[in-house]
Amino acid sequence: MKTKLLTICLLLVTSQVFAECHDDLDTEWRYNNPGTTFVSIDWIIKNKTKNSITIVDVGLFANDTETVMKEERKNLFIRPFGKIKTGIFVHDLNLDVAGYAFTSCRYGK
Repeated sequence: MKTKLLTICLLLVTSQVFAECHDDLDTEWRYNNPGTTFVSIDWIIKNKTKNSITIVDVGLFANDTETVMKEERKNLFIRPFGKIKTGIFVHDLNLDVAGYAFTSCRYGK
């Protein structure tokens, strides 16, 4: 019984320790103006919690999901329960080999 209780307590503690800011965000992205010379990726990022979050970088992976095709530093603050819009131009990239867009974040300002 003590072992089960200790295991449950450890699981609860470690689940909070390893929680990432991405877990607190709803992120949507899409290509804007495909087929033109002004192609961009636009994000709408919503904070679902009372935690302050900063979007550090946004970017695009190649379809191998390891190679970064483009990345831009943003440092955009999202207040608790807030939302932001951001984007990057990708008209100079071969989007035939593009994978998915990504964000990196951290808690706080």
